[in-house]
Amino acid sequence: MKYLLYQAKLLDGFNLDTKIRIVGWISKLLFLLFIALVVFWLTSRVTLLMPSVTEPTVIMESRAGFDPPIPF
Repeated sequence: MKYLLYQAKLLDGFNLDTKIRIVGWISKLLFLLFIALVVFWLTSRVTLLMPSVTEPTVIMESRAGFDPPIPF
C-alpha cells in the first residue's frame, strides 16, 4: 500500500506542464527527422536523375545510334 501511495505521489509530481513540454520536444524531434528524411530522399533522387559527369561516354554509348562526344 505504501508503494502505491509513493507511486501516486511521483505521478502527481509529474504535472501537466512537464508532460506538455515532453510531448512538445518529441514532436519537434519527429518533425526534424521527417524533414531530414525528405531532404535525403530528394537529394538521392536528384543524384540518380543527373547524368554522371565523370563518365559521359558510358552514358552516350548505351544509346543506340549515337556516337560518344569528343572530349575537349
